[in-house]
Amino acid sequence: MGNAAKYPPTQGRVTLSVTTQGHVVQLTLSDNGIGIPAKALLFIFKLFRTTRRPASTAPA
Repeated sequence: MGNAAKYPPTQGRVTLSVTTQGHVVQLTLSDNGIGIPAKALLFIFKLFRTTRRPASTAPA
């Protein structure tokens, strides 16, 4: 959630939805940001792993 709120494009959108089914709660977060590079997807749940953003998306 932090990155989704921190790096949106101009007029960016972050959506959080919650659904329940019995005792199961599902949280879904979506945004229209630049996303995660495909080669970084294998590592997104590893602790202390980061990826570099293209210079054009750096916050002003």
